[in-house]
Amino acid sequence: MSDPANPNIQKRSTPQWALYQRENFWKLNDGGLPPFNTGMGHVYSWEDIPADEDTARS
Repeated sequence: MSDPANPNIQKRSTPQWALYQRENFWKLNDGGLPPFNTGMGHVYSWEDIPADEDTARS
């Protein structure tokens, strides 16, 4: 199902997962990286969370 010439690709409303995996696998061989973004912008730690009486941290 990872054939990029598959005629059923145009009929799909969602991306073809196997084709996505195949393309990203070969990107690594060519020195490329797959897109990766968690969208957080900031990594939170316990110090960023306000302490209150209901929260018991160990």
